[in-house]
Amino acid sequence: MRTNNGCAGYSQVDWRQVEDDVSRLQMRIAKATKAQRRNKV
Repeated sequence: MRTNNGCAGYSQVDWRQVEDDVSRLQMRIAKATKAQRRNKV
């Protein structure tokens, strides 16, 4: 989680960045699963 001051509260989380990170992880998981390489996630 990326924050400006290192110890931010819930309302200070950069949710756009979190959504982008999760989306990238989901794509990596899908590609690895499709290629039957689950250990490469």
